[in-house]
Amino acid sequence: MRYPDAFIGVKRIYTAQILMLVGSLVLVIGALVALAGAGASSTGALAGGGLLGGGILVLASGIMIFVGFIMEIVGINTARRDEEAFKKALIWVVVGIVLSVISSLLQNSSANMSHLFEAAGTACSLLTTYFVIMGVRNLAEKMGNMEVVAKSDTTMKVVLAVYIVQIILSIIGIVVGIVSPDSTPAAAATVGSMSLLAVAIVILGIIAYILLLGLLSKAKNMLME
Repeated sequence: MRYPDAFIGVKRIYTAQILMLVGSLVLVIGALVALAGAGASSTGALAGGGLLGGGILVLASGIMIFVGFIMEIVGINTARRDEEAFKKALIWVVVGIVLSVISSLLQNSSANMSHLFEAAGTACSLLTTYFVIMGVRNLAEKMGNMEVVAKSDTTMKVVLAVYIVQIILSIIGIVVGIVSPDSTPAAAATVGSMSLLAVAIVILGIIAYILLLGLLSKAKNMLME
């Protein structure tokens, strides 16, 4: 095994992506269950059950995504010992964490600024993913595995396109919030639009996870040699 740290790191990143993928799927299901419960006007118990069930699923998804995120950081930190690109990925992870914290702190005082920092955080995720894929690609080149090199290039293009769409949707969310602030009659429609945008962003994230998983699986097998 020529790159043992890269193998361990990529393996952890692969496991982390599975956890975050499952967490994202559970989040979508939880959000739909909660929305169904909120819209159930016929029976109070039905509405309450839907909201409670959706809340539990959202909480479970949050735990899975958080654990996956921590595991991804550990994996990137391990893989950086064998490949320089993973060091750059780690830097953007840290920057993304800082931006996410700022976004959370601004959520109540300035929703639009919070969305702006959230979009910047998504851009950091894009750069993190870019350097992870580049790390895999560089290792594949060193090992002469042109199949993984080609898959890295294809995955890179599609995943970057998905992230760019996510950023655009986040910016749309900011614009919608500015055009229809909470004090206007259009506030309810704004909330509905933001909810749909949030679901769309999560679904696009799931697509990115699936594509990245395919590449990481091949990279894991390659590094095992």
